[in-house]
Amino acid sequence: YIEVAGRELGSQHRDALYAVFRLKPRRIQVPNPNANGRMLSIYETQTTWRELVTTLGLTEHPNNLLTLLTVYEELQTVIIRVQEGDPAKIQEANRRGMLGGPGVQGNIIDSISWDGVNLDSRVIVRYGEWVREMIEKTKLVSLNAEVQFALVSDHAKSFWPYIDSMTGHSYVDEAMLAALVGRDLWDERETSATRAQFRKDCRQAFQDMVRANGLRSFRIEVTGTGRKKGRRYHYVHALPRQIELELEEQST
Repeated sequence: YIEVAGRELGSQHRDALYAVFRLKPRRIQVPNPNANGRMLSIYETQTTWRELVTTLGLTEHPNNLLTLLTVYEELQTVIIRVQEGDPAKIQEANRRGMLGGPGVQGNIIDSISWDGVNLDSRVIVRYGEWVREMIEKTKLVSLNAEVQFALVSDHAKSFWPYIDSMTGHSYVDEAMLAALVGRDLWDERETSATRAQFRKDCRQAFQDMVRANGLRSFRIEVTGTGRKKGRRYHYVHALPRQIELELEEQST
């Protein structure tokens, strides 16, 4: 169960995280000041200004280095709290002013350092082991980063990591899609007009995922009856799934 506190993050911040987490990091150990004799594991990603500005779609110009650094600075102000266990029970405990399970809290990025201000100068980004585990367990970052960076729709950028990580699924309900962007379509603040706009945004998002070669095709099924009719989005993944790759290896 993940909670985020701090400034609101946009698609540029999300892409900045992808730029770091898609690169293979180096795991290093440092003394843990809070545990006698125990070591603390952190991850270090080495890249360049050029690679980062290119990934974020910025022009390769030294003037954009400060802009890029500001994006990561804003990420550093965000606090992530991760609790393990049943989300419903954790939420209930939190409402009572209690913690709901074991967890960890901290910043997504610990530090950023650079050895120069040229585009090819080295940049080092450090973050904690718990951040890496959170990213991998919750599938917050898609392995198919090329698709992620090709997406235009903000909704598609939120939907794609979930869809790409659910290797055994071929559909997703709109309630889950709404949750991925922090909405509940049947909340009292939602209206028929806002729900209609959300469904339009979802259709455009799936079209964007097809255009970006993440999905081969999709179709929309109307589910339920009455006032609370819902939508289910069936899709065909355009990229080979892991099980398909294994079958190909066995057949060769």
